[in-house]
Amino acid sequence: MKEQLTKLRQFYRGELSYHLFIATVAFCVMIVLSFILGMVRPSIAAGAIQYFANMIKDAGLVDDKGAFSALGIFGNNIRAFVVTACYGFIPFVFLPVVSLALNGAILGLFAAFYVTNGQSLLVYLMGILPHGIFELPALVLALSCGLYLCRAITDYVRFNRNGTVKNAVLNVCRVLVLNVLPLTAIAAVIEAYVTPLILAHFMG
Repeated sequence: MKEQLTKLRQFYRGELSYHLFIATVAFCVMIVLSFILGMVRPSIAAGAIQYFANMIKDAGLVDDKGAFSALGIFGNNIRAFVVTACYGFIPFVFLPVVSLALNGAILGLFAAFYVTNGQSLLVYLMGILPHGIFELPALVLALSCGLYLCRAITDYVRFNRNGTVKNAVLNVCRVLVLNVLPLTAIAAVIEAYVTPLILAHFMG
């Protein structure tokens, strides 16, 4: 385990650092741009809310009593994060960017929906920050891994560099298992059991 953690730290400081920076900046920019769009066109923000509500219903994240399921949230999120990272296996097109744009747009449009409907932005933040402290870093890590993997696969296709793909896959697996997995588990528990209590307090 100690050896794996050492390799993980080296990966963060080296190859992943650039992709992590790009993913973080692009994600934040997308949130801001989507917030502005939602303020200018409230109907788009309302449509995003409806889309997200339908997605939650179809994903089975809510039990029969209307309460969020921690296991359902965890399963849904970890599956989405792993798929996002695996998009990187497709060279040249950088498909993780699509996931980055979609998730950033949802956060920005949600914020705009709250503001345009006369609700406090603080309530919105209290609804996403408790679990978002863990979930958003997990998401950005998965996005970064996807971008890194896509670049590694692309380099292999273009230059046939031996060992490129194997090392890239091992590095991504370390991040997913040692960081993304525990962060997602913690976020799911908080979202299911803590966030509803906080929202009830602020909205009650």
